[in-house]
Amino acid sequence: MSHKLTYLIALVFLTSFHVCGNGASLFDTENRVETMPSWFYASGSQRIRYESLNKQFRSQGRGSDQQIALRTLLAIGIKSNDFNFVIEAGDSRAFLDDNGSPLSTSMVNPIELIQGYLMWEHQNLFEKDGRSSLRVGRLTLDVGSRRLVARSKFRNTMNTFSGAEWKYETKRGNQLQMFYTLPVNRAPGDTSDLKNNRIEYDRPSGRAHFWGVSYTDKSLIQDH
Repeated sequence: MSHKLTYLIALVFLTSFHVCGNGASLFDTENRVETMPSWFYASGSQRIRYESLNKQFRSQGRGSDQQIALRTLLAIGIKSNDFNFVIEAGDSRAFLDDNGSPLSTSMVNPIELIQGYLMWEHQNLFEKDGRSSLRVGRLTLDVGSRRLVARSKFRNTMNTFSGAEWKYETKRGNQLQMFYTLPVNRAPGDTSDLKNNRIEYDRPSGRAHFWGVSYTDKSLIQDH
């Protein structure tokens, strides 16, 4: 009696850096560099992941498969009083894939604008220690618990949107989030272009509209 074993091997190498001034609060506020101006922020990461699959789980798949997935992110932010201007670029590519590998834009999206937005932040808008922010432009979204809508962590490419997002957080940590966006369609779509990591810029959907309201009550979330 023989047993077929399906396994997936993933080796991940990740490097990152953060450079920001003493007063910057655009992204992660850790690893601050005191000698940098307070209005400037830069952040970047480069991830290399090797994946190997033995025995296909897809219905039409045959044999083994492999790929090297590379993802590079670079973000730059400028802060002026209550306003922030942020640009984030990404480069997602796949190499060493086999003939017939099911490549898609979930793996390949070379040299693309991930985020480019103007953000307004304000303290004490409705109550003391209440925090409010409004972002307009191209965005990535984290909604609620991130179960349905989230900025990708494991996947090689990002879901992006063009539109506006408003957040308000009370001093108790409760959060109200409202957004109205157009989903951005990733490119390229042709199989040969994906295999060759061809650069083709993404475009917002002209028909689909994605909007919603989310409210998080911190008192209902129990620590485990």
